[in-house]
Amino acid sequence: MIGRIKGKLVEINGNIGLVETSSGLSYEVFLPPALYAHPLNAAVEIETHLQVRDDAHILFGFKDKKDKELFKLLLSVSGVGPKT
Repeated sequence: MIGRIKGKLVEINGNIGLVETSSGLSYEVFLPPALYAHPLNAAVEIETHLQVRDDAHILFGFKDKKDKELFKLLLSVSGVGPKT
């Protein structure tokens, strides 16, 4: 699992951000609304949840662990999905 990403936010396209780590590896992450206006190339640390499906691996980002835990709790409800 990818539980947290620390790096710089190098690109924002709608609600998806590209976070480049110090090793040069970049991750596409569904951003929390709090980061939509985050300055580009500024440092960022994002809690993440990796959703694994047959056709994709999707990273959802959160501003803190509390929001991530709430998201995971909601996923346990029947009929609720990650993009609901």
